[in-house]
Amino acid sequence: MFLLTMAYQETLPPQKRISDIKSSFKSFPLLLKNRYFCGQCLIQCFVFGGFFTYIGGSSFLFQNIYHVSAQVYSYIFGFIGLGLLFMGALPARLSGTVSGASMLRAALWGHLTGAVLFLAGVLLSAPLWYSMVSLFIAIVPLSVLGASSTSMALESCGKNAGSASAILGFSSMVLGGVLMPAAGAMGENSALPMALIMVCCFALGLGAFYHYVVPAHRGKDGGLTSKREEEQPAVAENQN
Repeated sequence: MFLLTMAYQETLPPQKRISDIKSSFKSFPLLLKNRYFCGQCLIQCFVFGGFFTYIGGSSFLFQNIYHVSAQVYSYIFGFIGLGLLFMGALPARLSGTVSGASMLRAALWGHLTGAVLFLAGVLLSAPLWYSMVSLFIAIVPLSVLGASSTSMALESCGKNAGSASAILGFSSMVLGGVLMPAAGAMGENSALPMALIMVCCFALGLGAFYHYVVPAHRGKDGGLTSKREEEQPAVAENQN
């Protein structure tokens, strides 16, 4: 990567380039004042926090509680990963037919439903197949959420999309890094912290969606539209 970076030259016209790296930080305060954009950041922060909790706790769940081998665990993990892969093609196929806000809402409800089912299974000592199915439901909507939320957030930022992308990237990682160790708070033989954190994170993500995002997409008939209402101006417009 370093060698390729040295070999290739910048293709952006000089007049469109920022003067120095400090300039990229100047738009951060403006972006953080954008209620709609901050809502998308919170959604990704909470949902990816729940996702990374799954990453951190799934090996303990399947190997220590259900006593599957490392090889079988890799198959289970890979099966859910394939779900993420194939689900990732859905936003492109539905683009123009289903609004981004509707896809985002469906993904968030999918996350929360799967997490609640998983929590119920943990409390009732459900069999292996049940945990696999509930986690599949809780995790695979992430591909739809990531694509739709990022697209909608960047659309609201105009020429500040680069800085906005940096903030979104930070938002999606910071909580996950904090919560991953918490998945093992009750030891290697309890999945309760993992389940509770996932439910809380996905519920908070859904709450952020209805509080910050839905008002900007509410149509006259009460449904969700693809375009934000004019009273929710883009950051670029605020600059003007």
